[in-house]
Formats: sequence, structure tokens, C-alpha cells
Amino acid sequence: MATPQIYQQFTSRALLNFFEVTAIKDDETEQSVAAVCKLAAKDPAIAGVCVMPSLVRYIKRDLVKSYPEVASISICAAVNFPDGGRTPDEVALEATGALKDGADEIECLINWRRMNEDGEDGENRTRLLVSELKKVVAPKILKVVLEAGQLQGGDLISRAAVAALEGGADFLQTSSGRAATHATMFSVHLISIALRDYKARECERIKVTGGKPEMSPARPIGIKIEVGDVHTPETADLLMQMVFENGLCSMTRDTFRLGGSFNLLKELRASYESWDSAGVAPDTSR
Repeated sequence: MATPQIYQQFTSRALLNFFEVTAIKDDETEQSVAAVCKLAAKDPAIAGVCVMPSLVRYIKRDLVKSYPEVASISICAAVNFPDGGRTPDEVALEATGALKDGADEIECLINWRRMNEDGEDGENRTRLLVSELKKVVAPKILKVVLEAGQLQGGDLISRAAVAALEGGADFLQTSSGRAATHATMFSVHLISIALRDYKARECERIKVTGGKPEMSPARPIGIKIEVGDVHTPETADLLMQMVFENGLCSMTRDTFRLGGSFNLLKELRASYESWDSAGVAPDTSR
């Protein structure tokens, strides 16, 4: 049986592998983002860093020159923040600028306030926003932030998730990291069900190739659980296990991410690096 120390090191390593730092506060600066990126790129490097579009150019063109290791991590630009109220054209323009500056991925917040006001109109707006943005972002990854903690009821969470998937989202993200409520077991469960059912429907589609009917394989879709700075590594691990046990996606960076604050990253790093077993260093080769 694994000792608590070994389990702690294994858990920290697993969380770091899927971890994506959220650095999108209003007071973020080049200096603060540089500190985030340097720790993110430290071995073992995490999945990525999410920043506002205005900071992408600095990371990709300036920071990598003085700290080349940063080039190994994915940089995601957060668009339609902080309130999700921009038009599809405005968001597409914002994303285009971020991509030109070197963004590897795009993360878009939906208009969750409109979802609360009118669910049907909110669904239509979400579907349109995502589909228009997908035209600009593809083939790069598009994450759609549902801000589930602000949606009024489980039904709206499910409907927002389905609308985003129908629009072409590559990832469903529970929340932005800026709101008071981040991922909960309830919201993760509802989003998981929506994702599972959508994949099942996609697999049932029939396409005809060369006159022969074939099952149409479901495109890969991921889930990102944003835990912000209120969760501990232990609760983050529980949320990760929930996704794994539900069999929603393969546990790779292409289909699973765990978002959180710089403080949580520092805590995970400290937990990982504190591991010691009779002088045997942890294996970071895999």
C-alpha cells in the first residue's frame, strides 16, 4: 500500500500535469504574469497559463527571450471578459488580435446574465457566439466558460452547456475564476451529463462514404474545471477523480484541464517538491 507521502507526491504530480493557471485579474501586470509563467514552466511544466489578450504579446515576444522555458507552456487568451456582454463580431475581433500575438488557445465567457434573464434567447446567443468564434479560432482550441456558479439553477447550466457544444466548443469550462463561486460537485455533474449525452448523440449520426453508411465518430471534447483560489489540492483531486470515474474523457491535456490560481499552483509545487523517500528523488522523466 502506498504511503501517504508517496500518494501526496503522485497526486500533486497528476494535478500539475493538467493544471492551468488563471491570471486574469484586473490588476495583472507584465511583472505578475512573468512570475506566473516562470513557475508554470518549471519542471514538471503545467498545461498552460490563461491571461488577458493584452498580455499575450509580452509573454510570446518578450518573456520567452529572457526565459525560454516559457515557450513550453500553452498560453490561452481570455476573451469577452469580464462580463460576457460583447457581440460575436467584437469577440471575434478580440480573439483575432490575441491569435496574431501568439495565443495558443482561446477561452470565451458566455453572456450568463442573458441566460438568467431569458433562457431561450441566452441559448441562441451562446450558440451563435461560439459558432462565430469557432470560425476564427479553429484549428486551435476554443474553451467556453459557462460561469455555472452565476447561472440560476441546474436547468440553465445544462442548457448553456448544450448550446456551447452545438456551437462547436472544444472544451466546456465550469467558471472563469473571477466570480465568487467556482466549480462545485453539482455543476461538474451537470456539465458532465450534458457532455456525455452530446457525445452519445454525435456517435449515433450516420454519414455516407462511397455509398456505404458509417457511424460518425464524435469529435474530441474536453472539460475544464476551474477551482479558483478557494479549493485545496485535496478538493481539486476529488473533482479530477469525479471526471475520471465518470469516464467522460481520456485523462490527457487535450480533453481535461484543471484551472486555478497562482496561489494554488504554488501550493501544488510545494507539495510536490517536499516529497522525499529515503533520499530517492521523484521521477520527472514521464
